[in-house]
Amino acid sequence: MPGLTRTAVRTRIREMLAEPTARHFTDCAINTWIDDGVRDVSIKTFCDTKIVITGITTTTTSANYSWPTTMGTPATPIATLGIKTILTSTGISLLYATPDQLGRVAVAGAQNMKWTSWNEQVYLSHAPTAIVTLIPFVWVESRQTAAGSIKLPNAYHHLVPLYGIFMGHMKRLELEAAQFVFGIYQQELDRIVSIINPTYLPTPMKEGLKDQGETP
Repeated sequence: MPGLTRTAVRTRIREMLAEPTARHFTDCAINTWIDDGVRDVSIKTFCDTKIVITGITTTTTSANYSWPTTMGTPATPIATLGIKTILTSTGISLLYATPDQLGRVAVAGAQNMKWTSWNEQVYLSHAPTAIVTLIPFVWVESRQTAAGSIKLPNAYHHLVPLYGIFMGHMKRLELEAAQFVFGIYQQELDRIVSIINPTYLPTPMKEGLKDQGETP
């Protein structure tokens, strides 16, 4: 099913705010609310996923690497919210280690490295013994900075008009109406998080990896 465009979302917002022609609300203001809504949905649901094919090229003996901030050729900026997994160029998924297991869980060999993240850095354990390419699977913050299709998976498009309607009521200082619409918006977000995509959300801490270090 085709998704919504920014123009269609703006029309829906205007219809619900009873202002089909711009008087109190400019198109520019509504476009800003749409962008804010797209960003809010992506941050709260982790629904926008990317594969950073032009990934991390390791350096021998270096264990930490920069957070993914670009993807593709030419490089397109992305705002990475989190990393789901990291693959080697041969398609082997590295095991995840908690940060306190760094240096304690790995044996030699590229596919036996473990990874973790902290403070928007990627850490490997052990440090690579050769140059390898690592491919992160990431969640990103979506942005709607231009006309066209809404930059979210289709299942989430209906949330963006609700966010814009909420902002319109806030601008008019119609606080009860704003609170009512925001409640519907938040309930729908919660429903999606709990039902539609739980398997795609970040796991609290991936368990099962045993401490293999000799250090007590």
